[in-house]
Amino acid sequence: NTTKVPRFRLPDFDDPTGEGSTSPYPKAGDPNAVVRLGLVTTGGGLIGLNEDGTLPIRWLDLPAETEYLAGHDAEAVQAAEAALKIAPTLSRAMLVIGKAMMRLNIKGNVIEAERWKAARSWIVRANKADTNDPMPLFAYYQSFGQQGIAPGEKALAGLRRAYQMVPEAKDVRMTYASSLASRKTYGLAIRLVETVAFAPHNGS
Repeated sequence: NTTKVPRFRLPDFDDPTGEGSTSPYPKAGDPNAVVRLGLVTTGGGLIGLNEDGTLPIRWLDLPAETEYLAGHDAEAVQAAEAALKIAPTLSRAMLVIGKAMMRLNIKGNVIEAERWKAARSWIVRANKADTNDPMPLFAYYQSFGQQGIAPGEKALAGLRRAYQMVPEAKDVRMTYASSLASRKTYGLAIRLVETVAFAPHNGS
């Protein structure tokens, strides 16, 4: 069971044998499933098919982000460090290290400023490696709240830039609105929140 999700037997009431099948299904509170992403080429005729006639799958291993999303922070750091040995400028690997270290600090109730600074430095490195990626800017701003201190103007400027790059991202928009409200820029903050509240397919 590579997904790390428990499997349950599901009865098939249309099957006279009553055998049914088993299916992976997470229980409440379980960690996110660990998954693999595969690509197939749909064109090109019969060239390159497997012996059984199926399309070959190219598996993409994204262990660092997968481990992080599953809540395995130490493993995420190790996987990201391994990726950087192969591709030293991989910004998302740097970002995973920074975010995972931040979460480890939270879990460990870390109060030493140097530990937080070390984690944040990886987020800064991720931004320098790819200045067109909004996620390091967003993570940089969040890191101060995670540490329990107020973000400065540099962090706010980064958050504003992240919002400008991905205004459709609800978490970025709402965080930016909250930061504006905390600085008593209520008009723009309200407009940003209203945009989310009245957007189609909001899901709320």
